[in-house]
Amino acid sequence: LNLLGFSHTSLLRRLVMGSPPAEAGVEAAASPEKSGAAARDCKPDEAGDGASADAPVVTLSKSARKKMEKRERIAQERKEKKAASKEQKRKESAQKKEEAYKLWDTLTEEEREERMARKRANIDAMRGSRDAKRARLDEAAKTAVRVCVDLDFLNFMGEKEVNSIKTQLGYVYASNSKATHPLSVTFASYTEDYEKALRTVESWRNWRGVCFEPRSYVDAFTDTTDGGAGGDVARVRPVSNRTDIVYLTADAEEELGPTLDPTKVYVIGGIVDHNQHKGLCHSRAQRDGVSCARIPIDAAVQARIKGSHIFTVNHVFDMLLGVNGGSSWSAVVEQNANLRTTE
Repeated sequence: LNLLGFSHTSLLRRLVMGSPPAEAGVEAAASPEKSGAAARDCKPDEAGDGASADAPVVTLSKSARKKMEKRERIAQERKEKKAASKEQKRKESAQKKEEAYKLWDTLTEEEREERMARKRANIDAMRGSRDAKRARLDEAAKTAVRVCVDLDFLNFMGEKEVNSIKTQLGYVYASNSKATHPLSVTFASYTEDYEKALRTVESWRNWRGVCFEPRSYVDAFTDTTDGGAGGDVARVRPVSNRTDIVYLTADAEEELGPTLDPTKVYVIGGIVDHNQHKGLCHSRAQRDGVSCARIPIDAAVQARIKGSHIFTVNHVFDMLLGVNGGSSWSAVVEQNANLRTTE
């Protein structure tokens, strides 16, 4: 319903005030006198072709009415709480400014100069850290191990799952930008449809060292022409052989080696399906003629994992990032898996 532009509350209001569905005529069927009276009271131009005159009137049950009122009350409370929080922050900010001005008036010229010098030093340090991070990500885009997120799964996800993928991609970029040894990141099949679905394209375009590639992952890494729509120096570096593309899937028979191979491209399936489409990434890898492998999980860690071994996109990326930084697979799996506590 949300995809069609209706909220639950607006739908219930339409059911009360608008034209009801034909199958919801319990009350009218139980009271033919009322239906006849309603039809007689209806004007000729309101009755239309005669079919609407016999249309039943929907009356919400007590439970449905309570649910609608509860949703409206919660929405109103949330709105009021947000406004109160905004006002509180405004007051606190104004109070801090006032206190800072009062403190400034009590300082001597030497103390003021010292504070200004310390502030300028902090600004220079922040600029230096930002420039260093940019240089690190730019260099990683050119030379580091390549990791690609295959986003060609829109047809398998609803709005909730797409929003989850958006959040996970944000975590991917955040982890990579903070890493000492970042990876070369590509988002493949990043089409206009995906941009419309995510609705946050402009901020994503500023992500440093990330290539937003509209082509499929196979076309992007097997084509020798220039890469996709990534900003700055982020460009796709093609492989020499299609088998150098490794699709990560839990259904693969082979495991990844102890270290990442710089000649390979590691592909993560960008899908949230709650295990509804089992084997989808594996079948795609077989269809495209690329290699596939799974993350090695030793027996001790495997016994402690709660539920399935299906990890989110950002968890898989964090594992690759950790191994690229020198950690072992067992260590990164323990950090990112939902493990049972041992006594």
